[in-house]
Amino acid sequence: MAVWLDILGSMVFGSLLLLSVLRLTVDMSERGTLATLAVVSQRQAAQIAGLLDTDLRRAGLGVAMPWTAVEVAEADSLRFAGDLDDDGTPDTLTYYLGPATETAGTLNPRDRYLYRRLNSEAPLRVGEGLTAFTLRYYDATGAELATPVPPGAVSQIAVQYTVENPHSQDTTYARVPMELRVVPANLNL
Repeated sequence: MAVWLDILGSMVFGSLLLLSVLRLTVDMSERGTLATLAVVSQRQAAQIAGLLDTDLRRAGLGVAMPWTAVEVAEADSLRFAGDLDDDGTPDTLTYYLGPATETAGTLNPRDRYLYRRLNSEAPLRVGEGLTAFTLRYYDATGAELATPVPPGAVSQIAVQYTVENPHSQDTTYARVPMELRVVPANLNL
């Protein structure tokens, strides 16, 4: 009888040990998947930051009155003039967040697209998976300006955005918050 109790106890202990190992394997797989999704989101967020930084630093470049280069300064859109392609002629560049309705078919219910429009060309989608995008503007003293900002008041531009991967691990989306603050030299002459 004692032998049967030992065998039964060993089976119970072995089963618990096997369940623990299986749960550990599942947890490691889920964390690995989420880490991979986070890397993809980080890459997307970094690409957006690089593009915004490059473009915003050129605001007012080659413009006759550079302090008036920022034409539209709202919480979710920005239009400014600057010589973006070094051809001696100022270009007009617009950034704006697309409507939520155009991403209704994506896997992430909160994501939206970021658009960049150069002059009168068709807008280009330069960012995907944005779930938040806010522009803030500051004057020469560093004081925040209320939007919409009148032309000629902007000296600094701050961008806050969050990128989420379109794929989720269960219901968790890998999210990367970013913040960028640019002081275009041409707006502070």
